[in-house]
Amino acid sequence: MKIFKIAILSSILISTIGTAQAENDFNFGTRLLKMSVLNVHGETFRNVEVMLKIDGTYLLYSAEAPVQLDNPVCDIDRETARQNALADAREDWGSDYSMVQYVLNKDMDAYDDICAMEKSAVYLEVLNEASSAWYPDFSMVKYSLEKDLEAYKDVQ
Repeated sequence: MKIFKIAILSSILISTIGTAQAENDFNFGTRLLKMSVLNVHGETFRNVEVMLKIDGTYLLYSAEAPVQLDNPVCDIDRETARQNALADAREDWGSDYSMVQYVLNKDMDAYDDICAMEKSAVYLEVLNEASSAWYPDFSMVKYSLEKDLEAYKDVQ
């Protein structure tokens, strides 16, 4: 596996998420592996690791770029989200396996609930803020999302 550190613009990253056929008939596919959030001088960046497969060759790209996914939680496939939530739970709870399992189950239930919610422009704006603050703690993303959406309705 070749590893490249590159800086890419969000439009390039977004265009690579999913599976597509390249113009020159290469078999091209991508998978978002991991996403974390960085705050640099008040600007939010996502550190993203993307696995590219081009004609059987796997490349791992790691980039830090301002990224705006259409849906910053649900655009991450469930298995990748689970792996990120599991790593976070293990970091918090170490060898307390029952707590790791409890937190993971709670986070994945929250992930499913977030993805089942009705999507709107306000939902996506609030979800972007919540996921920037709490990803991959989906329970906190959901809590923050619900509270902010409730507050939005109250002030309208």
